[in-house]
Amino acid sequence: MESLGYAEIKVGSRREIAKGAWAGKASRFRATSDLLKLAADAGVTSAVSRAHYDVVGIPNDPAHVLILKSETKKVRQHKIGGAPIPVDLTHPLAAVHAKQMVELNTFFLKQKIELPPLPLYKTKAPNYRPMTTFKGFHRIFNGGGKVSYGYEKGGRMYPIGGCYQSIERERRPYLLINGEPTIELDIGSSQARILFKLMGHPIGPEVDPYDVPGFPRDVVKLWFAQTMGHDGFLDKWTRETRVQYAEDHGGADLSKVANNKAVKEAVLKRWLHMADWPTCPYRWGDLQYIEAQAVIEAVYVLAIDHGVPAYPVHDSLIVPASKKELAKDVLSAAFKRWVGVEPLIKEK
Repeated sequence: MESLGYAEIKVGSRREIAKGAWAGKASRFRATSDLLKLAADAGVTSAVSRAHYDVVGIPNDPAHVLILKSETKKVRQHKIGGAPIPVDLTHPLAAVHAKQMVELNTFFLKQKIELPPLPLYKTKAPNYRPMTTFKGFHRIFNGGGKVSYGYEKGGRMYPIGGCYQSIERERRPYLLINGEPTIELDIGSSQARILFKLMGHPIGPEVDPYDVPGFPRDVVKLWFAQTMGHDGFLDKWTRETRVQYAEDHGGADLSKVANNKAVKEAVLKRWLHMADWPTCPYRWGDLQYIEAQAVIEAVYVLAIDHGVPAYPVHDSLIVPASKKELAKDVLSAAFKRWVGVEPLIKEK
């Protein structure tokens, strides 16, 4: 295809960063304008691609609705993603998760989530990633490969191929579900609330764990996110945290806005129990699993009991605007059942 001018190929590369550990990029392939024209002349365009190329059977196949990965490792400042591990569907918990996902996919493949035409967006960015067709959900678990692993680490629910989760955040409010306008309901400071409860210091919806005197809320939120992603306290901001802050604040340098150690001292003064984090038995995989179970229970109840499609985005749900109050009640009840405290449900 490359010799015919139909494909552009960017050959991948890799380098050994430690014995047996590699970093790099996979080879990438992109269709040229000639191939796109050839396809369009034959009646194959992105608008009708699903009629020509579709996922058949996978969303309702238990072998494909669960994905298990080994633990992520960090070698010389490089994050090495977890490798896929075969899912054991004879494991009781894996079987339960798979059955639930098959039921949800059976329901959601009859629904429609879409974006209206681009001119409706009030946007500043010239180029946006296209939204892929919804092909069903799967769950991704982490930390596999251990003898004691029980499909209780991670476990978030993702649309196969990205779909609505892969589009930019500012475009999500324009999503339509079965032709109806939508609203996004978010569990405020979800994982911090879960952690506080597990550590024996539950807080109610009226309390904001990120409200720490002396520092902006978004800075404290980033400190919590960074800390809960590691086994102890860090002396400085990670590159990923600084990049995220810069993206959200017009390129601002987080290191110049707040000192990491100073934020830690303020947090530990406000929340004394957080000093036990380095020896706490709970880690991000545990927090994410509990959060995922609450969110997916809400998705399941809304879909199966009420016939209402609710599309998850980590700790939030995109629902038809007309079902907002019902969705709030169901999401709040699911979170309380799994965590043991009332959540703060916010509208985005």
